[in-house]
Amino acid sequence: MSINQKDSADIAAQVSVMGEIYSGAERVSVLLPESDKEAFDVLADLLSMATTLLSRKGQFDRTQAVEQWPANGPGSFTDTGMIAKRFFTVMDDFQTKLREYQYWMRAWTFQEWATAHDIEVGLDIPGEERRPVLQKVKSTIVYVAIMITDYKLRQGQYARMDIGLTRGLAKPKLDQIKRLFPFENAFASPNEIPDAEIRFQTLMPNAGTSALLGLRSNPGQPRTAEEQFSARLRLMLDSFTGMHRRKATFEADMVCCWASMCNIAYHYSKDDSLPVALAKVTRALRQRGVKLYNFTSNGQPEQDIDLAFFAYSAAHEQVNAINMAPFPDAPIFSGRADTVKHFVTSLAACHKRHANIPHAASGDVPVQAVAGAVVALATSLSDLPSLLKAFSSATSGGDGDGMMFTSLMPLLVAALARLSAQMIETSAFILAAVPVRRGDRREYLRLWAVCPSWVVVEEGDLYVAREGLNGTLVLVKESTRRSIVAYLTVTDTRCGTFLAPVSEHGRLEILLRAPIRSDILSSGDQADRRLSATLELVDPSVVASDRCGRELLWQSFGDMAASTSVIQS
Repeated sequence: MSINQKDSADIAAQVSVMGEIYSGAERVSVLLPESDKEAFDVLADLLSMATTLLSRKGQFDRTQAVEQWPANGPGSFTDTGMIAKRFFTVMDDFQTKLREYQYWMRAWTFQEWATAHDIEVGLDIPGEERRPVLQKVKSTIVYVAIMITDYKLRQGQYARMDIGLTRGLAKPKLDQIKRLFPFENAFASPNEIPDAEIRFQTLMPNAGTSALLGLRSNPGQPRTAEEQFSARLRLMLDSFTGMHRRKATFEADMVCCWASMCNIAYHYSKDDSLPVALAKVTRALRQRGVKLYNFTSNGQPEQDIDLAFFAYSAAHEQVNAINMAPFPDAPIFSGRADTVKHFVTSLAACHKRHANIPHAASGDVPVQAVAGAVVALATSLSDLPSLLKAFSSATSGGDGDGMMFTSLMPLLVAALARLSAQMIETSAFILAAVPVRRGDRREYLRLWAVCPSWVVVEEGDLYVAREGLNGTLVLVKESTRRSIVAYLTVTDTRCGTFLAPVSEHGRLEILLRAPIRSDILSSGDQADRRLSATLELVDPSVVASDRCGRELLWQSFGDMAASTSVIQS
């Protein structure tokens, strides 16, 4: 009401400081509409349980004497465990129904809810002079969730209380509450937590669990401006895109409602389409020095914009890991995604074409060809046996160990079964082979991508190249203005799917690190594997005349080449 809605300059100036306004407020008051009474009642229930659990904080401290608590009935360990168990059950119900509540469907309400240090929630009841109000909703619920999950990690199977969680589910459960109730002062950014500390706490949780739970070791210590920016950007994107898609009157506001909270300077206009608004913000972030990885091609000459941005801006859970082992960072920052989610997302991206992307000098991405690389195999996704054989050929790490990781193949088949026949029939799976030097040895590194079938069928050479934006390996089609048609990836059963970043000098380095499971102590002691190799980069014009080593390559693929279409670059 204080912003002149007819003045675009005033709107742009005000929305750019909303993050500072809400995060600097001592308390933010939220008035839910009458239609959200159910949500208000759920929050009241959660707050009541959290308050009760806080009053029994000593039961979660193993140094406290057991005798001071009742043996049974109200106030006993059994009673407290039942309340804690119900706390998480109600939280699950709240998340499930969130998209039904008017307040949580609106894009702009995300700002106040996400950046406020604390929130009081009221309910708009017409005719009532004294409306019910819930105090300190966010801080109380978040603190109690941390207290319970910390207790489970430390006590494990020796816990006096049954809170309904295994040690392996404690961290994913807290991540869920972190997304529902973002609290930037309490939670650390992934790049703020040393990996060695996570591994140590996995093996010795009694020494502390802050790193394991993703908490700031010293919440009272102020961050630098850059640390604050990085932490808020990651937290807000994870919360905004990791739950459910909100709605806004203007498409541009689906971007502005989180970008403005991070003080990202760009030319906001409510009349922008979603791709235009996203292009403005991602280019502004890159100009600020933030590395943002692209995972899918947008089918346009301006290849620096990934229109599947929101699918990769929240941290992925590894679907073939038991107990939902989470990756520590969002794919756009880490270059690592869940394999099945990436497969499905890249397949869906094949069928989207947006022409309304603003051209900018940074939009044209230069490419360097990889000498000797070939697009070795291509198969339709509807040919399931050939697809699984090709995908297996491009996957390292075995077929799952049955204890920590399951096989990817059944999950991939199940995901494909949920997609439309048209989407599957018009897509192709492509396997590329890149010659690399590892010491004195020359080997072929296998990478894969999903492309529209026209990329394979239409005339024009496909070749492997290094794109100049982030240095990742891509597939380029010469006949379409050297446009990037897909981003090549490396898959490991235990570690997920990685983009393949290459330095300007042709050095490829990928760290294969499995997600750490807090319920299996030995998982924190798994050896890292590193994919290190060197490849040769050349001008794209050299690719057309490069035919060396092809016969040897086909022989190395064996009978798989006979069952699929062979595409020569």
